[in-house]
Amino acid sequence: MVPAPGPSPDESVARLLLEQSLGAGHLALERYDGDLGEHFGAPLARAAIASLVGTPAESAIQIALRTEAIDIGTPDVATRIAGLSSDGRHVINKRYCAEHPLLLAGALVHELLASQPTSSNSEEVLLHGVVAMIHLVQIDRDPSVAHLGTELSRRANSLAVSLVNSRNPGSPRFRLRAPSGAGTIPGGVPGMQTPDFWSIPFTHANSPEPIPENVRTVLEHFVRGPLTQALDYNQAGIDWFDDNRSTNWLPPTRLLRAVTTLGLLSVGDIARAIDWSVPMTLEAFDLLEPSSFFV
Repeated sequence: MVPAPGPSPDESVARLLLEQSLGAGHLALERYDGDLGEHFGAPLARAAIASLVGTPAESAIQIALRTEAIDIGTPDVATRIAGLSSDGRHVINKRYCAEHPLLLAGALVHELLASQPTSSNSEEVLLHGVVAMIHLVQIDRDPSVAHLGTELSRRANSLAVSLVNSRNPGSPRFRLRAPSGAGTIPGGVPGMQTPDFWSIPFTHANSPEPIPENVRTVLEHFVRGPLTQALDYNQAGIDWFDDNRSTNWLPPTRLLRAVTTLGLLSVGDIARAIDWSVPMTLEAFDLLEPSSFFV
């Protein structure tokens, strides 16, 4: 895989990429030109954070504003998309300095929410699940970012595909933990296959901790109702998130758009799943469980 070539976008190019993806009147551009412009030196980071406006992870913008400016640099772990540099700064890996800002939004949310300096595998499962869902939101908004063919586009697509395919047999609903699942990448390389998202070895550390308030603030936009109970980074916390995840974070027709963009469903799959004897209005379609189209 090869990352996007060229230098990191300057202020005008980063803004143009944001405008092309979200539209000239989007509130993300107002944030890009306003308070985010005063805080972030790297236009790519500013555009990526601004692209969270209107997503379930928008509250992460306030978390970003409480950190030091996010720059382009070398994270302490060279394979990370974003991370801490040796001097403790939040950085976007210079390998991805020319990638599209919408592709970096999820990784920056992960970086802002992750425990430092270490995290448990349960935390990584939950946060990477959020990263995958953010990517699904972004490719619903601009399907072209899923087809750029760059290293980061392919990495983000693979993570989202792994999440969507993490399901119990016969269930239409994807879950982070589905131990009897058929596999996260059906037909993929057997050595890279795991039964569910929970089984992906993000890290080998396992020290469950309470889920902190800043993470809870983001998570509550993916679940039904306010998040009032205590949750830990452990199997019980993961199961709670799976059981209480709402469809509001990406309504069914929009999730279907993202899933078809990733090539997981064809027009024929969708046509076979619909009962054509019943009039299907857009409102009725939005009431369907989106994953009921999966075969």
